[in-house]
Amino acid sequence: PAPGRGATDTRPIAWAGSSWLLWDSQGGILTSGADVSSCAGGSADVFAVGADGALWRLHYTSTAPGTWSRVGGSSPGGPSVACQPTTTKIDVYQQASDGSLLTEELPS
Repeated sequence: PAPGRGATDTRPIAWAGSSWLLWDSQGGILTSGADVSSCAGGSADVFAVGADGALWRLHYTSTAPGTWSRVGGSSPGGPSVACQPTTTKIDVYQQASDGSLLTEELPS
């Protein structure tokens, strides 16, 4: 299986000065690529389509690991995300099942 789709990829991804860092499984079963935003200091949000076809979000802070939460909807493709300038709000863009573009504003 591909990384992020039910298996952990153990190939090194980056040199950390004295050793290689490895991929770290974040759980979940993804059916799309993921996109990430960091709209507030010390946090990051990862978005992807899950096995149920809905959009899912993994929220991290500098002090706590993330957990997946269901945003909802149904999308045939992966999302794109962007931070709104001078705010901590996230704009999420994804393709609807009829091919149109959907957008949703979420807090960071």
